[in-house]
Amino acid sequence: MFCHENALKPSITDPISVDPFIRYVLNDFLLENELQAGILCEWNEDRCGIDYVVIEGFPESPFIGSRQESLKHFIVQCLECYPAPHLHSAMRSDLWSEIAAVHDLSSWQSKTAFLPVSSSTRNYVLILFSESTISMKEQLYCSCSEVVETISQLRDMHSIKHKLRVMELYVREIGHDIASSVQAIISKLNAVSRGYITGRLANEKIKEAEEEIMSTYRIADTLGITVDPDYNIGNGKEFDAREVIARTVSLCKSEAEERHIDLRTGRSTAPIFVWGDEKAIQSALTQYVINAIKYGKGSSYINIYARKKDKQVEFIVQDIGEPIEDIDKAAMWEFGWRGDRAKEYHVNGSGIGLFTVKKIVQAHGGICEAYSDEENKHIVTFSFSIPEKDIIRKMQLL
Repeated sequence: MFCHENALKPSITDPISVDPFIRYVLNDFLLENELQAGILCEWNEDRCGIDYVVIEGFPESPFIGSRQESLKHFIVQCLECYPAPHLHSAMRSDLWSEIAAVHDLSSWQSKTAFLPVSSSTRNYVLILFSESTISMKEQLYCSCSEVVETISQLRDMHSIKHKLRVMELYVREIGHDIASSVQAIISKLNAVSRGYITGRLANEKIKEAEEEIMSTYRIADTLGITVDPDYNIGNGKEFDAREVIARTVSLCKSEAEERHIDLRTGRSTAPIFVWGDEKAIQSALTQYVINAIKYGKGSSYINIYARKKDKQVEFIVQDIGEPIEDIDKAAMWEFGWRGDRAKEYHVNGSGIGLFTVKKIVQAHGGICEAYSDEENKHIVTFSFSIPEKDIIRKMQLL
């Protein structure tokens, strides 16, 4: 059931980057049916939102960002009026006004063809504009269904290409990190085994090699969770959040020291128990810390601690870095997303780290957050909260 207009909440994204052939398919459909323009949307019924838009026949500018609300309202109105293909008056709508601001509509019919079409698991809406009276014959609807199915298949192909590209970058990043660690380990052990350094300095080099080995282990241990598309809590058990923090600091210490960053932990003396997949939670926390080391300010510090909060255990990583822009707060958790600053600061990123964190935390019934301090925007905090001990386990037993 479609939601009512007064219950709408903002849920709009800009048109995604798609294969240009998608626009060609829509334009060809318009020409074949002697139509002047068309808007194709993927309509998310659960969130009453538009996830995807392709426009032909007039500029896209009125429907980029928040002003796209007029298009969403028009779709809701049509669906509430008659949730099937029909002609709908558009002249007095905000949609018509938005288009009129960028295109001459004097020769267009005031009634548009509204065609909702399902394709696989997606719901599409096609809004058609014409200079002559639009026929709603079955032939037009069949033609519309075919073009929607074609575009749906093209979108699937585009999505697969994107995922493969991200995974390629991720594999390169993992390979680079492992190769660098192994090279550092060999260098340190060779210096000791060949007698170039001895005594206390040799012991220090062996300790550094051990830390590099643990860093390589961290990479390999996280790999399985990252590439698993159906990750769920595996070996759930009760564990102390402080121990996870201690191991994370040990694993990340070598990388932090390279940038002269001090890893600071909380001083809680009481255990902070939580129930879940301990290895996965440590992987999520480690990803936060590694990101803070990569993108934070060198010669500074990173605070890492956990605390109980409203029957939740909150893991917090706070560093000195670039402020988080509001536009990035939602997108940063998506598969393959990397901000412009991230690309400038660290070339070996793949955009899969925060996506993995979110996957792990959501499997535990928790939430992820990222924000800059209100007074000092350069104090950046990444956190995730998961339910306290036993809550997840009890939910699984129900």
